[in-house]
Amino acid sequence: MAEVDAAVFKHLRDGIKGGFDEERFASRIGFSNLKKFLEEELSRRYREAAPATLALLQERCDAVSAELMAAEIRLKAAEDVGALRRVAMKYADTVARQVLLLLQGSAEPDPMQHGLTTDEERATSRAPQWPGLNSAALQPVHHESKLFGGAAFERCLEEFHIAVNSTRFPASMSSDRLRNIMYAYKGKHLTGGPTKAAEDVARQAAKEALGPLLDAACIRLSFILRRLYDIAADRAAATMGSKENLHPYIAFHAALRSSHQAFINRLEEQARGMLRTHLEAATSQFAMNMYVHVSDPGDPEESMQPADCSDGDLVEDDGMVACEQLDNSAEVLNDRLKAVHLASAAGPGRFEDNTPSRRATKSRRVALQQNSERLRPAGAGNGASEGGNSVGSSYDDVISAAESLFRKIRCAVATQYAPATLKSTFLDPMTDRLALEVSLDLFARTDADFGSMFSAAGAVAALAAKRDMLARRVEGLIKCKNEFQELAKCL
Repeated sequence: MAEVDAAVFKHLRDGIKGGFDEERFASRIGFSNLKKFLEEELSRRYREAAPATLALLQERCDAVSAELMAAEIRLKAAEDVGALRRVAMKYADTVARQVLLLLQGSAEPDPMQHGLTTDEERATSRAPQWPGLNSAALQPVHHESKLFGGAAFERCLEEFHIAVNSTRFPASMSSDRLRNIMYAYKGKHLTGGPTKAAEDVARQAAKEALGPLLDAACIRLSFILRRLYDIAADRAAATMGSKENLHPYIAFHAALRSSHQAFINRLEEQARGMLRTHLEAATSQFAMNMYVHVSDPGDPEESMQPADCSDGDLVEDDGMVACEQLDNSAEVLNDRLKAVHLASAAGPGRFEDNTPSRRATKSRRVALQQNSERLRPAGAGNGASEGGNSVGSSYDDVISAAESLFRKIRCAVATQYAPATLKSTFLDPMTDRLALEVSLDLFARTDADFGSMFSAAGAVAALAAKRDMLARRVEGLIKCKNEFQELAKCL
């Protein structure tokens, strides 16, 4: 490089006539001067860029260090099952309390967002129609209002009440079916064959007509309760912080929802079984004997009383369907049946058929028949008039008696058994046992099983590997920053 520079200067001095201004241009000619210029320029630029470069390295080190700290926190949280249990228990308890508030009545959720009208409720549930009835004509009070929670529950009970009271005895009964029943009792009940036939016809008609209505009521009410979880979860997420509502843990929220739905499914099955038991009690032989003491309530549409059960325009403002004229007779039957249920565990009662042939004694049967004739109004009641006690009683007499018994059974179910059973089976457990059973279902698990709702298999190992990778990156960046800082001091 020095030889080339010397040759260049010699050429400029000797080859140019008159020479050149060496003092002015000597510092800009030759590779040695170029090298010196580049080194100085590079040093200058290094000095100018050093502060910004150091700041950028420091910023990058801080960012990766923050990622490392977050990874360590996530790893620690994944390994700390106790902390997860505490947060999850708090969230589950908050959701359960929100469900109870919605059942008791709350004005906080927006009805336009969470409420449903009666038609929307029917269309969304698994029971869009009341079996055997024209559901479009069964409209309770405030059927166009968007309700949820306890208000929707009460409105559905009112709708069920209207549906039950709209049920009628079958208009046509197969004569062959009736003859089979009457002739079957011909040799067994010498004085009460038609009466027993009417009881069997009424019993079967009540089971066929009221049983599906009871099942539909259970389905509708359980649907109303299932919807409460979504509303309560939204309320809990709004009232709790982002860390407390466990939003990222989808598996936990799915398990909590499944636990709520399973609890309500158990309530539905329990309610269905209890209602079937009450229907069997209302159609039992003992109940048939007790109906002798109960007046025929008649059909609600036929009685032009203000308490008509099937006319939604005459319902009181508080949403209660009025059937006060039926309550007294239903209470008589209800009290008598309660006494039987309470005494059933101690053995057969005095009215129970406990003979080997499963028949009451002759004196008892004669007494029951005499009581029936004495207490039954003329031409009404069970329809078994003096002439109707013979085997040759007319078809119309038996049907009339069966219709009267059917109305009494319907009244007992609509005003006594069903409303009280539905409320006690659905609402009381929701208040007393929901939080406890959901907690047992979710938290009575091993740490490994519980932790699986918050992390997939191998997630802890993946978090540990990510933490180690970030630690190596932080170490490399810090080393690079320190070396550049030492280099900048030499510039």
